Amino acid sequence: MAGSTPASATASAVAARPANKPNSLWAEAWKRFKRHRLAYWSLWLLGLLVASLLGSLWLARSRFGRILTAIRDAESRLQFCGYDTLWYKLSIWTLSAVVAGIAGALYVPQVGIINPSEMSAANSIEVAIWVAVGGRGTLVGPLLGAGLVNVGKSWLTANFPDLWLYALGGLFIFVTLFLPNGVVGLYASLRTRLGKTGASS
Repeated sequence: MAGSTPASATASAVAARPANKPNSLWAEAWKRFKRHRLAYWSLWLLGLLVASLLGSLWLARSRFGRILTAIRDAESRLQFCGYDTLWYKLSIWTLSAVVAGIAGALYVPQVGIINPSEMSAANSIEVAIWVAVGGRGTLVGPLLGAGLVNVGKSWLTANFPDLWLYALGGLFIFVTLFLPNGVVGLYASLRTRLGKTGASS
């Protein structure tokens, strides 16, 4: 236009530009997260795993953990000493339910979908077998057992899908009869034997 000034032309150009969205930084961060979602998710899970292990280790070595160990070994004697074991057991059951709830919340995004069949008794038995294979009474044992059992599950369900439940039952019987302390207990016993052999020689 002939009568327009440079200032008015600049103002018109600025007004014609699309306004920057206030959440542009969040949108860019979300795009970056989607590109590297697997890496971020793995780091998040690893951090929670380390935190839960350290928390469990601290709890096991605390006074509360020693009382829980005494309840496991001789509850009646502890009651005779004046301890109300009911509240200790209720507290640790509640804490374990919280940890299980967090694990379930993390499981759903991993598989992408959840359905009632995930609540079957076979899955609960499978978790118990993780502990049995890895080693009862240890912190690392269940992690090791979960890894070993799930590797076997992935291979069997891909090649022999009808045999997985039979293999799971056979594994539980084998561990109960021949590896009562799990893989961690087997490693500890082998290390003790090798130490004795080296000392005698």
